[in-house]
Amino acid sequence: MNRLYMIVAGTVAAFALIFVLQNTEVASIRFLIWDLTMSRVLFLLLTMLAGFLLGFVVARVTARK
Repeated sequence: MNRLYMIVAGTVAAFALIFVLQNTEVASIRFLIWDLTMSRVLFLLLTMLAGFLLGFVVARVTARK
């Protein structure tokens, strides 16, 4: 089971990396009152990192209960 988990995680990571590297344009991002101009690569990486961290925190909190 651990080996299957590693294969699936590696595949998802590879697809995520391919997706990020194909979106290299500069984009304007607006959220509420903020207006940012940044590379889509950076924005996608930050968004994925936030998602992974949020998932990790939720998994740790629910595991304690």
